Amino acid sequence: MKNRTMKNQKLSPREAEVANMICYELTFKEIGVHLGLSTTTVITHVARIRKKLGVSNVAGVVREVVLNGWLDEESTPVMDTASFFRFKHTSLFND
Repeated sequence: MKNRTMKNQKLSPREAEVANMICYELTFKEIGVHLGLSTTTVITHVARIRKKLGVSNVAGVVREVVLNGWLDEESTPVMDTASFFRFKHTSLFND
């Protein structure tokens, strides 16, 4: 059985934030817009999260977050109007 540690001992605050956003079904691009990061930076965070948690995909990230009680239900990601406007007008809807 894996060593189950607290989130703040295993993941950085930013990684924990990204992991929570994954649990709320945000795409990497949506996470980037919400946090002011490039999609590439979000992908890098996700790769580090997966490595630290010892999982092979984002489903594993969700499983670890939920099973360990790390889901931060009080900080559900909500996009402000300006971020949503920028996001809505990106190439996401034109792909």
